[in-house]
Amino acid sequence: MLEIFHLSHLQSIATFTTVVQRPCQHVNFGRNMQNANQLLNAIEQQRLWHHFHKDWLVQIRSLLRPQLPAEYSLFVESETVIVAPDAPVDGASLQPDVGVTRDLPEPIEGQHFENVTAAVAEAEESCELQTQYTLVIRRSPHQRLVAAIELLSPTNKGTYGRLDLDKYLRKRDLYLEAGVNLLEIDSLLEGEALWPKLLPELLRYQRRTWATLHADGRRHFTGWGWNEADRLPRLVWSVESERRVLVDLAESFQQAAEFNNWETLVRR
Repeated sequence: MLEIFHLSHLQSIATFTTVVQRPCQHVNFGRNMQNANQLLNAIEQQRLWHHFHKDWLVQIRSLLRPQLPAEYSLFVESETVIVAPDAPVDGASLQPDVGVTRDLPEPIEGQHFENVTAAVAEAEESCELQTQYTLVIRRSPHQRLVAAIELLSPTNKGTYGRLDLDKYLRKRDLYLEAGVNLLEIDSLLEGEALWPKLLPELLRYQRRTWATLHADGRRHFTGWGWNEADRLPRLVWSVESERRVLVDLAESFQQAAEFNNWETLVRR
């Protein structure tokens, strides 16, 4: 499904929200890509996305590099976040406290406090560092940021808390306000599904991607979607108004899966 829309005001960038969960399925991934979505399910359900994320994004970059002239540079940029993957998620509130735990230090010799108030509650939870990656495209001579690819992670979609989702939405708004041409790929089933309200057709799909192009004082939206039995999309993306590239999600996914033998990893 391919639809193109036009918009000139940021206020019209709204989102639909759905929360979808499904059990991990047995993976039978082959070179014909018939079961790529089952492998995606397994990676997501086994919480391995933060490892696979970079593998896939690097392969996308490898496919794009030959299509762009030398004045374009492609970088995979990263940021690290702290998440509590085992924390319960309350449907009424998606803002759990996230804490960093450590062993209590030994009391300092000679240190003594009097008339202190006793704590009425104390708890701890497991937490881990996860790295998120973004593919950005810059153009010489001033290394101007012209385009970016966001391959959504569970933290982007608020799986571990609303604060992570809000942080990503602010980052996305900055791209749009700055005129950066964005390609957002959402291949995960869990968490909030986010896309511009101008693309309601995407509601019919389990997984989806959409792109923006800033040109002639207008913002153009294009959306693609796929379901469990479908092949991953092979789409044309406008890095700039006069520069288009082929983004083959199926081929790049296969290369990423084979690079670290992900079919074997999810079976362990």
